[in-house]
Amino acid sequence: MDELTMIETKLKNKIYNKYYYRLAQSASLEFHKNPGLETFKIIANSKEAVLECGCGEGTKLSEITKKSKNAYGIDFSSKAIKMAKMNYPIINFKQGDIEKLPYKNESFDFVYTTFVLEHTENPELIIKEICRVTKMGGYIGLICPNFGSFCYRSPCSKENIVKRSINILLRDIFIPFFGKNTLHWQKVQPIATAQNYKSDWDTTIEPSLITTLHFLSNFEDLRIIEKSSIWELFTTTQPKVKYGKFVIKSINYICYILGRSKLYPFKYWGPQLFIVLEKNQFENDYHI
Repeated sequence: MDELTMIETKLKNKIYNKYYYRLAQSASLEFHKNPGLETFKIIANSKEAVLECGCGEGTKLSEITKKSKNAYGIDFSSKAIKMAKMNYPIINFKQGDIEKLPYKNESFDFVYTTFVLEHTENPELIIKEICRVTKMGGYIGLICPNFGSFCYRSPCSKENIVKRSINILLRDIFIPFFGKNTLHWQKVQPIATAQNYKSDWDTTIEPSLITTLHFLSNFEDLRIIEKSSIWELFTTTQPKVKYGKFVIKSINYICYILGRSKLYPFKYWGPQLFIVLEKNQFENDYHI
């Protein structure tokens, strides 16, 4: 482990303390507000072995699986896993690395991750690992903020908003000509510290629904069941900018109207990335 990685690991251990996970627990209890999580709950109830990657203190997994003994959760944080085991003893929790899942191929009927990928360094590897441990005929679920969309960005983004908007617009128009081996997510520098933390201040990369669909088209054994940017959760709230707040809110509202009308690319510029996949042998029918 190099010196920079050691420093980052120590900072994470300080940020992801009991206070952090209590905040996460409170957010997980507002389960009904997110249609994507409700969909995961429906899927989990029809499956046997369910795995959550990045389970935190376990509340979300408990809600999704109704405290099933066939539920499994894995997280890098020893603090989180200790809390999870204490609060939900019937569920199978393990400390581990979701970039290298400690499970055999095709072990689970449903594998999902929620609000985790935006805090990682190698999301492509994590998605591949999720696919590896999912059974044939099983389901995969992904939810995270759609920070790489035209209308939403992480609080860690420092890119000029005009330049950023132009880059995203061009990217989403010409995405069919991009390589499919990477997610094409923009990396950002976290602004969280051990003393000062707010929601998503620990973001490391900005997920994009459009580029994720493009990346997933590389997998011949995956079929997209559902995909959405969940415009139902629309808000005009944005990270602070130096100018043009009214203009930005107006543009976002126009995008919302067009997005709800299912027009491309607006329909993929909502606040969250939500994808459900089925793993099986399929003809590749990729289209955005």
